[in-house]
Amino acid sequence: MDDTSQEQGAAPEDSPVGAYLRRLHARHAGVTEGEVASYIPELAGADPAAFGICLVTADGAVYEAGDTRSELTIQSISKAFTYGLAIDELGAEEVERHIGVEPTGEAFNAITLDPVTGTPQNPMVNAGAITAAGLVARAHPRDGVERLVESYGRFAGRALTVDEAVRSSEDETGHRNRAIAHLLRGSGALPVEPEAALAVYFSQCSVAVDCRDLGVMAATLAAGGRNPLTGERVARPGTVRKILTLMASCGMYDGAGEWLYRVGLPAKSGVGGGIIAVLPGRLAVAVYSPPLDRHGNSVRGVRVCRDLSRELDLHLVHAGRHDPSPIRAIYTLAQHGSMRRRDEREAEQLARAGTQAIIAELQGDLDFRAAELVARRFAQASAQPPYGLLDLAHVDDVDTAIVGLLVDLAGLFAARGGALVLSSGRHHAEALAALAEVAVERGASAPRAFEELDIALEWIEDRLCGIGEEDRARARVELTDHEALAGLSAEQTAAVIEHLEPRTYAAGELVQPAGEPASELLLITAGALSIMLELEDGGERRLDTIAPGMLVGDLAIAGGGPRTTSVRADTDVECFAFRPGSLERRADGDPALRAALLANLVRIAGRRADRLARHLQALAG
Repeated sequence: MDDTSQEQGAAPEDSPVGAYLRRLHARHAGVTEGEVASYIPELAGADPAAFGICLVTADGAVYEAGDTRSELTIQSISKAFTYGLAIDELGAEEVERHIGVEPTGEAFNAITLDPVTGTPQNPMVNAGAITAAGLVARAHPRDGVERLVESYGRFAGRALTVDEAVRSSEDETGHRNRAIAHLLRGSGALPVEPEAALAVYFSQCSVAVDCRDLGVMAATLAAGGRNPLTGERVARPGTVRKILTLMASCGMYDGAGEWLYRVGLPAKSGVGGGIIAVLPGRLAVAVYSPPLDRHGNSVRGVRVCRDLSRELDLHLVHAGRHDPSPIRAIYTLAQHGSMRRRDEREAEQLARAGTQAIIAELQGDLDFRAAELVARRFAQASAQPPYGLLDLAHVDDVDTAIVGLLVDLAGLFAARGGALVLSSGRHHAEALAALAEVAVERGASAPRAFEELDIALEWIEDRLCGIGEEDRARARVELTDHEALAGLSAEQTAAVIEHLEPRTYAAGELVQPAGEPASELLLITAGALSIMLELEDGGERRLDTIAPGMLVGDLAIAGGGPRTTSVRADTDVECFAFRPGSLERRADGDPALRAALLANLVRIAGRRADRLARHLQALAG
């Protein structure tokens, strides 16, 4: 949760998820179809232009766009929560004696009962909802309404109240519902007198909420009955499963089949203009827009949910899995940098700037859930780092539906003066191509992609050190300034140079293969080489990068055995070879020179070994 937020659950304003919702809101804000409900006089005055979208994740992030704080009455959305309360208090078996679980395929106010039992066919139509209200009234004969409103408040995470003007309007015009209640009482399905059940029912429909409340209530269902903002257990998991099952089959009345086919999310609508939709275990969406279609569902609400499901691939049949966390590891550059060796100046800069890059190693599928979680973690990082890196080495699939969110995330880092970087994406070419295409469409920059994590880390480090690609290519160190010759006098340096052999290697050339005996040191003056470890699967992993002013071969020579790694030129390389035999012959005539050279090699080898140990420790942690 964002500890800088003024409100519990609020997500960062610059989140790409929020940007997506704002685009979705703008897309549908101009829709003028539908009519505001008028059969209840108090609802007829609703503003047809009011329109809000709220998305809440199962772990408590809240994203909002539009009129999410405009008040509405919950209306038929209440049916799902009253049914759940009845089950939790009376037990599923008792509730199912009075209310069935079959979809009707008819309108919400249809007067249809089971021809054999005389019970309503499900709790989402008015007959079933009145019966559920009657069960609550029987359990709480003196305070049924208070108990119900208190339960709704626990779902919303705040105290709610009944809009008395709407309740009175419901009561005065509820003739059809009275007829249904008396029919239920006559069939034996309603366990209390009609007016006792209707008092609860009219009040529950008149509870005042806003779009954010509906989002949190729905997210509590998505989280299995635990409010993701307060952490309170509000409903039993088994009860939630029953609620969501009936929302999927009956929540949208005679439009339920079309909804399940097109949107694929358990949902419930209300004639006040609200719709909630739930992806179990992951997230919930609430939409508020008063104009309704012929089924009594919000026109904009239906369109928003269709777009969300299609564009973010949220259909229950595909996405309703409970996967492990998509984040395998998350750390900063200060905790684990690249394998490139740095000179003292660069090392000091990185020590100061290590928290300015955040790295997330992902696993499983990179879908909306993963993208949202990563975006939130990046956006909420306390140091607001300008660089972010997503490593895809352990990602099975990148859902192309979320590439737009990645472009937005790249924009977030660009606005901070940095960049979003991807690594290990060679198996996700289709997604990377889609990412580039979306970036071009929006006139934005796509994330920079590298085949290896270590190369991506190096690129970020270079940016933090103020080193551009051209700077790196032009980098050169004079031989007299090389680390291997540090501390030598001018005469000693000149004596050593006499025994050096100039060499050049082309980019990509194998300089020293693994398995061959170590025979020489290479003092690099221009270009870069990488020390590579061959992996069992035939691939390679970079262990170190040797830059101008550094040398390669010190550990192999010190060990006296065959090379366990290979050395390959990253760029065109200029260097000088120094054979151990030359060192020994020169040292015979100058013990001080021999001691100084050996001291330099020991210092360099020790520093490199210490650096490798830190990297191994970071990887193990």
